[in-house]
Amino acid sequence: MRSPKIPLVLIVTTLICAAGFAVAEPVSLSGDWWQAPAEASRHTTLVCSFDATDSDDADFARDFADSGGFAIDNDLPGLHGSGIQIAEIGGHLNFRGGSNFPAARGTVRFAIKGDVWADDTPRWLFEARAYDRIGVLREPGKLSLVFGRTRRTTDPIAQLDLEIGEVSADTWHTVVASWDRASGMGWIALDGKGVSGEMTFTSDPRPAFAIYLGGGFGGRLGGLNLPGLAFDDFVLYDVPVSVLEAELAPLPVEDAEFLPVAEAGLRRTMNYMADLQRWGGWQCLYTWPTLLGSAAQGREYVDFADYIDNDKGNGSAPLAGKFLWAYETVGDYRYLDVALRSGEFYLAAQAEEGYWLHGYRMTVDGIKPVGSPSGIKLQDQDQAHPIYLLNYLHRVTGDQRYLDAVKLAGEFYLLAQNPNGSYPHHYDLVEGVGENAIGLAGGGELNDRATNDAIDVMALMYHITEDPRYIQTMKEVADWLLEAQGDAVPLWSDQYDAENNPSWARAFEPPAYGVSATTLACQALREAYRFSGDERYVAAIRRTDEWMKANVEDGAMSTYTDPESGRPIALSSRPSPSAAATRRSARLLRPLPGS
Repeated sequence: MRSPKIPLVLIVTTLICAAGFAVAEPVSLSGDWWQAPAEASRHTTLVCSFDATDSDDADFARDFADSGGFAIDNDLPGLHGSGIQIAEIGGHLNFRGGSNFPAARGTVRFAIKGDVWADDTPRWLFEARAYDRIGVLREPGKLSLVFGRTRRTTDPIAQLDLEIGEVSADTWHTVVASWDRASGMGWIALDGKGVSGEMTFTSDPRPAFAIYLGGGFGGRLGGLNLPGLAFDDFVLYDVPVSVLEAELAPLPVEDAEFLPVAEAGLRRTMNYMADLQRWGGWQCLYTWPTLLGSAAQGREYVDFADYIDNDKGNGSAPLAGKFLWAYETVGDYRYLDVALRSGEFYLAAQAEEGYWLHGYRMTVDGIKPVGSPSGIKLQDQDQAHPIYLLNYLHRVTGDQRYLDAVKLAGEFYLLAQNPNGSYPHHYDLVEGVGENAIGLAGGGELNDRATNDAIDVMALMYHITEDPRYIQTMKEVADWLLEAQGDAVPLWSDQYDAENNPSWARAFEPPAYGVSATTLACQALREAYRFSGDERYVAAIRRTDEWMKANVEDGAMSTYTDPESGRPIALSSRPSPSAAATRRSARLLRPLPGS
């Protein structure tokens, strides 16, 4: 495909830049994409060939494919195959907007035939209606791309006019209109020849909730289309003309064939998960095929749909972040809308002190926290993931509320640090103390990223605020890791007491050095080194590596290792929680067979 060229023949009127009217520059469409039979492609969002004589529904739709409207004949010759025709005054087709209509930037094209070209009354050929409207208006001798207000057909926000002179009513003609909010540009063309110009748009990027072909709200107020007006090959694209016309480097054949399939798979997955969202959130997991949601990992935790999960590393915030990524990748506003709903939930659920709890009940009276300020989890990314999501939302939208919430959460993170530099499993705001998983005051946690999140959050908060307290806190966390590392056996435990002794947690988490904990500690020290350049952090990782090379010859390390001997161990029993704080691992652990 070639870049746009100056047309050979085109009558253009230069318009005054007043009252939202654009100065027009001539353009000529290249290739045949704009007049070819309507077919789905990577960039199409709604495709109507109208070749079925028993239905006006879309051949392809990213949202709902069924058509509405009335007084449409669908058994007449079209530009390609069959077409449709208005049978009564006011007849039209309508489709659901949503993912079918790309409000931020897009292109519409359709073939049209009939006496509308000689009509003295203004006629709306196409409209997409949200809280603002994008429409194609035909007036005597003129075709216009109009951007206006929802319930007004006069006084447009912006209008781009193409003078068309006399147009034959007996032949098919192709209309193309295109818009791009980011660049502030619009395009309007008839039979491949048209104009482009700068246009003013509102800042509301939400897609239309309704799409009209041959009528709509503007038609009711500005002149309903008359019987005999025919349409064919109605297509919407999610990119503007400038992209459709660009000369793109061709992909290898296998990639070109696979890319639409991969993107369709992405959309199926994201649309499926979007349908599960309630009140801006999700539950922890869902059973198949009943789709009963659970508050944690297991059938015993199945819960009602009024529960929103903020726990276990895969809760509502990280999933909403994936929708933001999907929006940036494929440009579908629905995915941004899903993420925005989650953002509103997290803004509303955030406590005055800046924290979030692990779960919430949604009621007609508002959000009801599950838990209390005595058990504010830092493990399982209960604080980190909302911070990351809100920061991501701020970057995408520029909404200051998100950034303010992130800063407030950063202040809570500073408050929750233990005196020895570690971060706890949870923080008791009432008592003003951090606790490990079994309630030991001052105990630190590596399990489920409590420490790693602290390192990452400190780095993020420093980049946002340039507050040196976050640098100091990051160093204190990394220095605690150096203190907690074993001497003869230079590994780490999932959880510790305030004196850095390995501690019990759940029945399968003994006071021993672990593969997972050691991996997390090395990752945290690596990030601290990248930020600080402190060689002590690298030296600690090297100690671990050297010990493993010397003691794990086959490369297969036991899940847990005895802190004193370095021998592989297996759990035989666990004492009651009240005794767990005082018993040593030697009484509770036994060597693995053959060790």
